[in-house]
Amino acid sequence: MPDLDAGWFREIEFAVNTHEKIVVCGKDNDSLVLLRKMPGLQNRIRVVELESGDMADFLRFYKMYEFSDRICVLEETKQYGSLLNYLKTGLLSQEEYSEALLH
Repeated sequence: MPDLDAGWFREIEFAVNTHEKIVVCGKDNDSLVLLRKMPGLQNRIRVVELESGDMADFLRFYKMYEFSDRICVLEETKQYGSLLNYLKTGLLSQEEYSEALLH
């Protein structure tokens, strides 16, 4: 069970109550650069960056309790069918990625 008093847990809890969508990723995730460049997303999503140890705790918690589409997890994996990979390879434009991320 994750530490419910941890700073990352409180940050995510606050974000769920104040933003349309929450994107959670590790601090060393290359995707952060792409997300920060996208116009129109800054007001609609909240990006929560976690240290690697906190990310492992979060993922255990997320897989046990997340039943909505409000939280999106960006992991550095070779998942070729991911939206992020479609953006990186040019199959989706930034606008299409932004719209898909919010739905």
